[in-house]
Amino acid sequence: MDDDSSILIHFIIIPLKHITNHEEQVVKYFLVNYKMGITYRYFAKYLSLRHLGLNCCDKLTYVPYGLGRLTSFRTLTTFVVADVNYISSSCVLSELSQLNNLSGSLEIRGLQYNTEEGKVAKLQDKRLLNSLTLNWDRSFDTPPNAVVAAKDELLLEGLQPHPKIKSLIVRWFWGVKFSAWLSSLTNLVHIGITYCSELQHLPPLHQLPHLEHLELSNLRSLEYLDSRDNESDWSSSSSSSSSPLFFPSLKTLELRDIDKLRGWWKWSEVTSEAEYQQMVLPWFPCLSDLCVANCPNLTSLPL
Repeated sequence: MDDDSSILIHFIIIPLKHITNHEEQVVKYFLVNYKMGITYRYFAKYLSLRHLGLNCCDKLTYVPYGLGRLTSFRTLTTFVVADVNYISSSCVLSELSQLNNLSGSLEIRGLQYNTEEGKVAKLQDKRLLNSLTLNWDRSFDTPPNAVVAAKDELLLEGLQPHPKIKSLIVRWFWGVKFSAWLSSLTNLVHIGITYCSELQHLPPLHQLPHLEHLELSNLRSLEYLDSRDNESDWSSSSSSSSSPLFFPSLKTLELRDIDKLRGWWKWSEVTSEAEYQQMVLPWFPCLSDLCVANCPNLTSLPL
């Protein structure tokens, strides 16, 4: 039927009384393309619940307050911070603080509504997580401002994940400067930074030893991928690193829809290509897939 009210929005609940192994119980909820939240009363009494999959629930607007009590969680694919002015019984970021057994992938959505410090989520304590997505769930229809930028930067600073994290995706962050901790996540294999329209400064990433996939897209304010002001800053960090190679493991590089992108380094306009070659050899020794699209001001890459 065409009427949204007739869309099936019920989800499947496995009757736990028929499951013999409660220590390994898995409950999967399939929510059908509708704006709704999960009612806590359905699983509040199952404090040993370990797996809650909310994949492909793009219109999920909140998860209920009290989810943080389910400390046996091993899998929580999606956590939504809701607008408390709209839904007073929704989860807040600090509910994640005790869920330190989470493993696999976690996406935190609705960060634009957050009113707490990022560190209350205690992401640094979640050593079993492999993949983290931080999503502010915005659109280009909402204009950014300096207050929002400062708030986003402060929040992101507190959302530093555990050093063992392998994949980090950030969407709709409106800060001007990305947190420096990104350079310290030496186990990262994949980085995706998209729709961060005000971002102008990225920390250096070229020495991350295991980084294989770097995706940067829809960053309309970014002019340089490494915005440090002088060559000495870059060369000193390169020489002090255990690996002298430039992106030693990178296989895939995607630069897409970065309108103002001019080059890799801010100081590169006054440095010759010959000097580049003397500083670092080789460039991208493992690169096999390069995509550059809609970057009209980009004049060169260190290839």
